[in-house]
Amino acid sequence: MSFIDKEIGSVSYIVHSNSEAIIIDPLRIVDEYVEYLKKNNLKLKYILLTHLHADFVAGHRELKEIFNAEILPFREAEYKLGEYRLKIISTPGHTEESVSCLVDERFLFTGDFLLVGNIGRVDFIKNGAELAYESAKKIKSLDDDIVVLAGHVKGSFCSGGLSAEFISSIGIEKKKNRVFSIDNKDEFIKAISKRYDKPSFASRLPQINKNPKLIKDLGEVERVDYIVDIREIEDFEKAHIKGSINIPQKANIPFILGYLVDIDKKVGIIGYEDSNFEEVRKRLLKVGFNKVKILGSVENFDTEPFIREKKKIIDLDKIRLSEIKKYRGFGFKCKNGYRAIAVESFLRSSNENNS
Repeated sequence: MSFIDKEIGSVSYIVHSNSEAIIIDPLRIVDEYVEYLKKNNLKLKYILLTHLHADFVAGHRELKEIFNAEILPFREAEYKLGEYRLKIISTPGHTEESVSCLVDERFLFTGDFLLVGNIGRVDFIKNGAELAYESAKKIKSLDDDIVVLAGHVKGSFCSGGLSAEFISSIGIEKKKNRVFSIDNKDEFIKAISKRYDKPSFASRLPQINKNPKLIKDLGEVERVDYIVDIREIEDFEKAHIKGSINIPQKANIPFILGYLVDIDKKVGIIGYEDSNFEEVRKRLLKVGFNKVKILGSVENFDTEPFIREKKKIIDLDKIRLSEIKKYRGFGFKCKNGYRAIAVESFLRSSNENNS
């Protein structure tokens, strides 16, 4: 069973045999996994993270506490799951500890190493490209008929040019995945060594997933550092709360806010009277924003028009969002306008809150 989170482009899985189950790469909000296990009368035996994720807080600790399941280590080994044999294969490159899981010599769960049409980015670690070259040779030696089940789809920042698909096969990837067509080590390294932008939490979450005690406890928030307005852009422009940041609810709120604000900051959420605030809070929890306060309707606050900058307009696809503070005073554009209004209102809020 696959569980797809389109917002962060993540795919997690439950595999089971004879009422025993393993969960691979669970997200922090574990409700749907628990519901599936209970509905199908499954005993959770194992939990596997294919690596220490940089794009979400994993739910392995929560699931272990609920089901007393074993969290598998990052090392090559074999395990029994009902009638299935699980083989953990070391496939570093995306991260040093990355592993893949071969189930019964038929299904390969590749995490962020092998994706449909690409591999996971290798710029998280110093020697990522060299490690990925050796891992690719190992995977290419497997049988062509083995089904590949990847850990990401389009929407993730863990690779570039991702497909919307997450199911393939070793044979298909040998034919269509560019990294498998390169045998020369130097050419391989050159082809995959592109550096990508990433939100600030990407450097924090691997350590949090390794040691969940590093994430600050959930709790009541009295004052907030930032206010995020989740209304549509046109309504924000007509009447905004001074110092607030506009990220419409239909936008990728966790990733956009994660580029602009550190996850330790206290965030207040405002919107329409009937906005689904709890849904937004859970989306922020996925990437480590623990201190979120629901402030309610904008109508309860004093507002004023938000006048967009008329100066030089910058295309956000051509700059790093993580370096946006260099561009104060500019206007911005992007495909759907969500990142543009978020960036412009964030930079304005920084000036207003410091004045």
